[in-house]
Amino acid sequence: MNIGRNELVGSDAETDYIKVNLDSPISGQANTYEARKRKVAIQVSDFSSKDGEMGLKANFLAKSDIIIGTFNTSTRTFTPGPANTSVQAES
Repeated sequence: MNIGRNELVGSDAETDYIKVNLDSPISGQANTYEARKRKVAIQVSDFSSKDGEMGLKANFLAKSDIIIGTFNTSTRTFTPGPANTSVQAES
């Protein structure tokens, strides 16, 4: 992960976070599942070393609202839009 390795800060430490619900496939669309996407800033909170192996702990800080959509695991593509009419953003 370049953000931790290069100790990036500010907008350079921002990325998209996509959470895919593999238990909720989309009917009629191969390899496609309900998903949520949001922009996050990654805050590195700890660099550790155990027996010479580097470790990293970090927090995801929300930078945007959640976008409901779908994710295709074959093409690795997120598509915004209602994945399922029963899915609603959590408040």
